[in-house]
Amino acid sequence: MSGSLTERLKTQFGDAITIPEKPTVPETVYVASDSISKVSSFCKSNEAMLLGALSCLSGVDYKDRIEVVYHLLSYKLKHELVLKVRLDRDN
Repeated sequence: MSGSLTERLKTQFGDAITIPEKPTVPETVYVASDSISKVSSFCKSNEAMLLGALSCLSGVDYKDRIEVVYHLLSYKLKHELVLKVRLDRDN
């Protein structure tokens, strides 16, 4: 399968994935909160991704929202991906 990691996720999960307008290094996507489990499992098991290591899990507190940030690594394929989940502050 060709294409970037973010394009692979967009193809697989459609509207649950939002790709930022400006490219980032490492590649970053926003994931709908109700899809993070499916997306992260796919990232770990998909042979083109094999993102089996969680190198950093953090939360970012903004005035209007909270973001959970997952930094995933593939030691075998030598790439990384950042998944971000935006959460409503009231939840």
